[in-house]
Amino acid sequence: MPMDENYKELKFLIESGEITEFSQIFKHFKKKIVAADLKTSTRHLSRIQRMPNLINFDEVFAFSREFDVDMDLMYKIIKQQFLAQKSADLEKNKAVIQHI
Repeated sequence: MPMDENYKELKFLIESGEITEFSQIFKHFKKKIVAADLKTSTRHLSRIQRMPNLINFDEVFAFSREFDVDMDLMYKIIKQQFLAQKSADLEKNKAVIQHI
């Protein structure tokens, strides 16, 4: 299946390290287009963009296939966002505890 020209740019951005977290994909590409290509809803994409821990392996596979990006690399950017969010949550909790 020929890859969409727009996704060639996305592939480059991911493989070059320009995109390091899953949510950054949607700073470059409209959710509406990605959702249509993946046969899902923009609402679902918004939800998993905010909460990457909800992404399942079938979706990782679908993203990697649609964007022609290695599945391990796709998993890596999802994991990076998850870890960054967890770290930020821990910092917030520490700040709240210090003020008590």
